[in-house]
Amino acid sequence: MPTDNDTNAPDEANAPNGANAPDDTTDDATAPDDTHTAGGARADSPGNFTLARRIVLTILGVAIAVGAVLVFATPTGRAILADPHQLGKNVHAFADNHAILSPVLLIGLYGLMTVLAMPVWWLQVLAGYGFGLFMGTTWCLGAAVGAAVAVLKISHWIGADWFQSHVESKIARLQKIDQAMGHNGFLVVLCLRLIHVLPFGLSNYVIGLTRVTATEIAAGTLLGNIPAIAFYVTLGVDPSLIQRPIFWLALIAMQIVLLIPVAIRYWRPDYFRRIGLE
Repeated sequence: MPTDNDTNAPDEANAPNGANAPDDTTDDATAPDDTHTAGGARADSPGNFTLARRIVLTILGVAIAVGAVLVFATPTGRAILADPHQLGKNVHAFADNHAILSPVLLIGLYGLMTVLAMPVWWLQVLAGYGFGLFMGTTWCLGAAVGAAVAVLKISHWIGADWFQSHVESKIARLQKIDQAMGHNGFLVVLCLRLIHVLPFGLSNYVIGLTRVTATEIAAGTLLGNIPAIAFYVTLGVDPSLIQRPIFWLALIAMQIVLLIPVAIRYWRPDYFRRIGLE
């Protein structure tokens, strides 16, 4: 005869499987998954624009717009671009009286103009007035390398992952170009600097969207910018020098020598593979 305890005990045998057991998975199933967005991508995925990236991109865009107005739309900006030589004597005197501060200001202004994607050739002319051919070229090269690496990092952090996941992944040709740049970043940067397909400031942002490394853009900028910087610095040192045939022969010879690695990579890619650069 069944006791009260027997009749009140739940009939576990007849109950549906798991009906009376606590469902440990319910909370997991119903809890919102805050690691994914509505589109199924992780909220913290590199391919998504985070709030920080949006803020930095907005600030950068505003800064570039303001810089463009100051450089191209104000009388002072237009006058400097039209004739930077008008500041030459003042720059020369300032550099003579401030041996440490003057290169610091040059490098800082060079970096600012590069971040804002503004022209920097006028700074190279003024560097010739202030520092002479050798040191003017040296300071400008150092500033160009540092600024290129900085802009590469900024561009890569803001948009490289988004670009590669949303744009490049859908266009096979861009993938091939990016893969080639990833294998030959130094040569690509070198070629861009020598043939000037894109302005210096803009090219750094474009390169930052690819797999080119900081070391590659630094080396390519250091070597590839020598002819152009030397030309504009010479304009500040002595414009009459560019009228001499020997000047142009030296500049062209330098350009050809620097383009040799690019030509070898194009016509003899097996050579680079043999020495471990491919």
